[in-house]
Amino acid sequence: MTKKLVVGLIPLLVAVAFAMVPAAAQAAEPVYYSEGAQLPEGEEIPTVSWGNITYVSNVAGEISCHTDIGGTAVNRRQGGILIGWTYVYDYSAWLCVANYGCPVRWIPMIRPYRLPWLDVLRIVKGKVRDAYTGVRFGAGCEEPETGEFAGTNIVNQLGGNWEPLAPAGAKKGTSALHPGFSEFDPEAGGLEVEGSNGTSTVTAAGSLKTEGLEHQEHIWAEP
Repeated sequence: MTKKLVVGLIPLLVAVAFAMVPAAAQAAEPVYYSEGAQLPEGEEIPTVSWGNITYVSNVAGEISCHTDIGGTAVNRRQGGILIGWTYVYDYSAWLCVANYGCPVRWIPMIRPYRLPWLDVLRIVKGKVRDAYTGVRFGAGCEEPETGEFAGTNIVNQLGGNWEPLAPAGAKKGTSALHPGFSEFDPEAGGLEVEGSNGTSTVTAAGSLKTEGLEHQEHIWAEP
């Protein structure tokens, strides 16, 4: 091989090497798996998550509820990169306990607004998290017979993050009998009281198990 040909090949080899970098980076993004296989791109699976969540305000009280969340898990592309998305279509709370008082015949309650909410899987400091956007719910009191509700609106806005640990790694579970779970750990970020400009914040604690709704599939997230 002549020296001229060798020199000519060097830029080509460099270009090929750089072209391979995005593909490797894409493979590291977190996506959803079901029953041992990666979900096919664009295929949505109905999911259900359940557990207990406690919301604590820095200026008001706290409320803890049994919680069910219904939604879908899907792998879609964002900026050309395949990544896991979840759409929350239903949020239910019951048997809530609060450290604030409600009027006679009223009970502590969480009421969701503006569904669906969206969360996108992302890696933060080496851990897979659910990054929620569009969250808005009321925390307060409800009159069960009429459904009347009075409370404070809680949102994620002004760049605030609400990012519980996703069912991944050690939290991914092993089967439908032992499902993975999301966890609101101390680094999950927080929400805020709507209109407070970040002065009134709300953090969450607890965990939610997750599995497929229709066939109790074992679902988890991994890069």
